[in-house]
This record gives sequence, C-alpha cells and structure tokens, in this order.
Amino acid sequence: QFNLGKMYRDGLGVTQDYKEAIKWFRLATDQGERNAQNNLGIMYRDGLGVPEDYKEAIKWFRLATDQGEKNAQTNLGKMYRDGLGVPQDYKEAYIWYSIAVASGQKSAINAREGLRKFLSPRQLAEAQEEATARIKQIEERQK
Repeated sequence: QFNLGKMYRDGLGVTQDYKEAIKWFRLATDQGERNAQNNLGIMYRDGLGVPEDYKEAIKWFRLATDQGEKNAQTNLGKMYRDGLGVPQDYKEAYIWYSIAVASGQKSAINAREGLRKFLSPRQLAEAQEEATARIKQIEERQK
C-alpha cells in the first residue's frame, strides 16, 4: 500500500495522481506504516492532492516520529524552524534535528548547526538534554 502510494505520488508506472496516492498512504497508515505517515504529512504540508494544512501535516509527522521515522523527525524540525502549523521555535527545531541526526539522518546535521546562532549556550544545553531524553523515549516505544 505504501509503495503504491509512492508510485501514484511520483507517477512511476502510473499516471501521477496525488489523490490516489493519499488513498494508498491512508490505507498504509491504518496499519501503522511510519513511512506512509511521513508521506501523508508531506502531502498535507505541500498541498498535494489535499488543501495545504500544516496542522494536519504536524499530526502525521508526530505519529511517524513516535515510531522513530528519521525523515519525519527532520520534517518536524523544519516545521518548528519555519513556524509552519506551530509557533516558530528554534530550540524545538534543534531538538528534532538532533533526534534525526541520532537516527542517522545526515541531511539534518547542517540544518541543526544552522540553528546554533539563534540559541544561547543555555538553550543549546537544554535542547541537547531534551533530545537525549526523547531519543530514549522513542527507543522504548520501539521495543
């Protein structure tokens, strides 16, 4: 179901159809598929096949991050960095980028480092401590 969603989203072997992609992503999310949750978040964030809805995107990114999906962790960091669907919060963005980096998401490294200039040393220390705590929570949920 997830793969069919990607095929319709990207027009691979089928005519590109965002609404059909969403249908397949939703079916996959009903089974807890974290990659489908992230992709559904992207569809809502970018208004692909559905009206742009940042709050709905945040909901799907959070579901995926709870399962350790590193792309969703990065996407949630972007939402906080840019204030999309949530108040702009550089510290919270730094936390999510740090979680993504710990999950192996190399593309989050530069994004995280770019936020340092907006945070005091104290805020950086707090963010690193909070990221460590959340990483442990995510790992516990995955057991």
